[in-house]
Amino acid sequence: MKLYPNEKFVIWNKHIDTFNNLERNNFPKEDVVEMHSFLKENFFDDEHKDLITLDLLLQRDFNILLIILHLDALIFREKFKSISLYKYLTVGKIKGKRKSLGHLFWNVVKTIAFVESNKQINKSLGVPEKIPKDEDCFSLLSDEQAERIKYAARQVKEGGRIFYLSYIYQLIGSKRLYESSKVFNSFSLTGLWMIYMHSILFIAKYHSFQSDIYFVKSDLLFRLFDSKYKSEGTDSWPSDLSRY
Repeated sequence: MKLYPNEKFVIWNKHIDTFNNLERNNFPKEDVVEMHSFLKENFFDDEHKDLITLDLLLQRDFNILLIILHLDALIFREKFKSISLYKYLTVGKIKGKRKSLGHLFWNVVKTIAFVESNKQINKSLGVPEKIPKDEDCFSLLSDEQAERIKYAARQVKEGGRIFYLSYIYQLIGSKRLYESSKVFNSFSLTGLWMIYMHSILFIAKYHSFQSDIYFVKSDLLFRLFDSKYKSEGTDSWPSDLSRY
């Protein structure tokens, strides 16, 4: 998926290497201890050690959650001030009401498309304060592409289908997958889609939004990963994306 290995993020590569070894060996105790040591050394101090017990690290799903939150802390850090997009997708609301995960994901995608089209067409415009309207997000598409993605977006918002990675790249004017745009690099775009896909799986499996580790404590877990990386971005996401 072009996310690993990444020459810019050495600790990210080590996290994936450690997990791959853990999973390949079927989670033996010595490998779980190695993962625990890696996480403590890089992210979790003694105050937060109970968040990553050995028992939790024996669970494949918990390890994947940590990888997703680590990824969440990395993507878009060069452009935006940090927020947890995973949290928005799993517990976010629109006008005070919970909408489908697909609807929330479309809000993120169309913000990216709007910012990119502004950069390429109206260079003086920046990031919108509010999530843009659907019709303002298709400037970089042909008529045929626009109609196809408009239809897909309607179905995604209704929870009827998955939004393909290729659509994201088309919306920002890229001719092929994994091609960075003027504003966004491929690590960020593909990373966002991976977070979206895993959010679908986690919500399906842990359907209660009060599930202690997977939803309530994920915010703290994200902040511990995020604190490792200083955000280079100066723009703020639309305020709607921080409404939980």
